[in-house]
Amino acid sequence: MILDAVAAILKVLLYASALASAGLAIAMASLGSGSVRVRRASARLLMIGAVVLIAAAASSFLAFLLRLGGIDREILAVAMETGPGRAVVLQLVGALGLIAGAALSRPIVATIAAIPVIFAFAVSGHGAAAAPWAGVAAGLHVAAAAWWTGALMLLRISRAHLGEAAFTDFVGAFGRQALAIVGGLVLLGLILGLRLLDGNVTPTAPYPRFLLVKVGFASGALLLALHNRLVLTPRLMREGTAAGRLTRAAGLELGFIGAVLATTALMTTFSAPN
Repeated sequence: MILDAVAAILKVLLYASALASAGLAIAMASLGSGSVRVRRASARLLMIGAVVLIAAAASSFLAFLLRLGGIDREILAVAMETGPGRAVVLQLVGALGLIAGAALSRPIVATIAAIPVIFAFAVSGHGAAAAPWAGVAAGLHVAAAAWWTGALMLLRISRAHLGEAAFTDFVGAFGRQALAIVGGLVLLGLILGLRLLDGNVTPTAPYPRFLLVKVGFASGALLLALHNRLVLTPRLMREGTAAGRLTRAAGLELGFIGAVLATTALMTTFSAPN
């Protein structure tokens, strides 16, 4: 039980660092990195996230080995053929690429390196176990969540380093891209949830209860995002006000996303769809 709890904590760190580092790289590519100060601040956060990702991925895989029965050559060989074994390779390679891209100021390198980090989730987890297409859908779902996380981080960084006009332009671009990407995130989440439940669980079983909590936290983040898009962003565009409220709301959205990741870590550690 203690080992399971440790595994869940490590998963929270793994999920958070993966979404933060890979998401920031993708958001910088799609939204632009603004001024030199924005690029430098973003690169520092990206590097920190990638370092944490390396530590969390390695530690999570170690916990996986211990849960299998120990650490020896035979168990390691078997583990590397599993989803978690393939995932840790993708995560470590991607994290090293993220660090290289940030250190060398090569955004294209960081963007490419984000791909294996994100699609490590396509080869491991309940989605990958359900069906190949569900694994791909899970990877795309994580990609959208990573962009959202990274874009919110970039918004807060941009608020600290950009002038009023440049920040307003950034918020406009963020809002336009978020409509499609967050919409896809919701659609993929719905499809995956229905596939994993598949009528084979009862409402009182652990998995659907975890899923319900996860949906609750995700709904909180979505409601905040809608308020930002429909109320605060137009006010910023029209009057040049609400920048501070928008930045604080972005922080709250990140908090809800963190709660979603924590719930997911508990769900994937302590329960299964069937």
